[in-house]
Amino acid sequence: MDVDAITSASLHGEKLVAEGNMQVMVKEIQKKTGADVFSIVAREAYKPNFDDMTNKARADIEENRQMELRGTLPDLSQYDVIYFGTPIWWYTLPAPVSSYLRLADFSGKTVVPFGIHRGSGFNNNLETIQELQPGAKLMDGFTIDARTPNEETIRQFDEFLTGLWQ
Repeated sequence: MDVDAITSASLHGEKLVAEGNMQVMVKEIQKKTGADVFSIVAREAYKPNFDDMTNKARADIEENRQMELRGTLPDLSQYDVIYFGTPIWWYTLPAPVSSYLRLADFSGKTVVPFGIHRGSGFNNNLETIQELQPGAKLMDGFTIDARTPNEETIRQFDEFLTGLWQ
């Protein structure tokens, strides 16, 4: 999975882990559904130094900056369901994620949001996703604190996925 920065979302406390919660949730979706994966990556990568990265990321959010993204937007016409994963930074969507949502078209799609946070949950970001994608049917989402051990994340996320279509 391509990433544009190593962020605190990839850490459990002070311990760097090989895979953060977002990556293990993506792998669970792939295992259960055979889903394709598309990564949202800013054209200009965030700096790997934590302070430099967070200062820029926060400024991007505060200025509601439209980010240029790497790659081509995927053709979503072949999909009925989109599992949409995002971290929550400072109670909101990261600028690259908001930029993607302004460019993509989820009209007629069922969207299953999932994410990681450091205490805020989704906050009001499900409403933000719906505002940016008014033609989508937004399902209840799943979010977990990024400091949760991967094994517990997988257990809770599997319960969510199992109950999703019942």
